[in-house]
Amino acid sequence: VIRIYRHLLKSARRLPKPAERADAFQQVREGFKAHMHESSQEKLAQLLNQAQSRLSYLKIVTPRDARNQEGAVKVVYQDGKLVEHVQTDRPRAPISNWTGSNMDPDSVSRHRHTLSRAGFKDHGHVLGEHGF
Repeated sequence: VIRIYRHLLKSARRLPKPAERADAFQQVREGFKAHMHESSQEKLAQLLNQAQSRLSYLKIVTPRDARNQEGAVKVVYQDGKLVEHVQTDRPRAPISNWTGSNMDPDSVSRHRHTLSRAGFKDHGHVLGEHGF
């Protein structure tokens, strides 16, 4: 209950128009204060569903906070209940134009430069004195 209340207040604070912001903030506070001493489980469940519905609406109309981006979120209702599914990024193969049959010229140049830095100037040390 307190989590929904806090989310509602945060969403109400992010509304772009000051008049809407103050009105939504006041509605949230008054709505929760009016039903603070409710003891009926059925009534509480109904009030929580209304609060969740209001939160869903506020999430739609409020601009996102750039610091709290969650990535792609897929919201699904199953059997009348909200099921929130966070979509994960699929691992993808790196995209490259260069395969084993055609090598990246920059990679070849970098390879030759590092061989030169390591002291491998030619193949004379491998071929021996006579070159075979």
